[in-house]
Amino acid sequence: MSKIGKVVARYRRHSLVENQQGERVVCQLQSRSLNPVVGDRVEWHIEPDRKGIITKLLSRNSTLMRINNRGKPETIAANLSQLVVVLAPQPTPDWFLLDRYLASAALSGLKSVIVFNKVDLGENCPEELTNYRNLTDHICLTSAKQRSGLMALATYMAKECSVLIGQSGVGKSSLINALLGSARQAVNELSDKSGHGRHTTSTSVLYKLPESGELIDSPGVRDYAPYIADVRDVERGFKEFGSSYKSNCRFDDCRHLAEPDCAIKTAVAKCVITERRYQSYLNLLELTESVQEKHR
Repeated sequence: MSKIGKVVARYRRHSLVENQQGERVVCQLQSRSLNPVVGDRVEWHIEPDRKGIITKLLSRNSTLMRINNRGKPETIAANLSQLVVVLAPQPTPDWFLLDRYLASAALSGLKSVIVFNKVDLGENCPEELTNYRNLTDHICLTSAKQRSGLMALATYMAKECSVLIGQSGVGKSSLINALLGSARQAVNELSDKSGHGRHTTSTSVLYKLPESGELIDSPGVRDYAPYIADVRDVERGFKEFGSSYKSNCRFDDCRHLAEPDCAIKTAVAKCVITERRYQSYLNLLELTESVQEKHR
């Protein structure tokens, strides 16, 4: 008899599925055509030998996608509602990477939170971060080491299914441990007992937050570029390009490059839109065009 469950971890040939009672079962895939990701809702059943089998993927409400190393779309997580992007004083924030994360959130209809971690290092919050106040839902300053800012972050993640992403070395793992406590270790121990969790550091895993909400730890998005099927959609990833500016461009199909009377370029010249954000738009536009050209 088929049951409904949620994929909470994905390994090479197996998935960890949580049933409606909160129990977690290691499942095989019925066919190679199935490719569930963390967050997917699936139909599954138990075989007579007590093995779990995933038989069907159910429809997704949202997806987080990236361009893989072959230039093709790859789904990283499903049915999430929020991206939580972690920065820190060290390593130096990659603002262009942050822009790609935020573009992905905007294009996928997801909320976003920017976390500036490691404030215990005593360095001032970078001035560049102030430019993002109107481009994200929340900005949160934290120290996993001193356990500061964690209550605010947990509040922003309550009732959401969030994926936590960021550059290597920003303290993402420490934040997860601070937010989850023993809950993280319990899931990893189940993975280890199953014999399929030996590489949990490179495996996406979904955790239940102690108060409310879910957190997806996805190591596969540290070096990230969103997959955008239509190059005309790139500008939708930049909130400040909204209709109040774009509608004032002379041409309806303005790409904000060399066209005359471009309202976006005028806003950049007046420093209403930052030059660096505009450069991020150009970079993502060029990347999207090159990917599409390669696969025509």
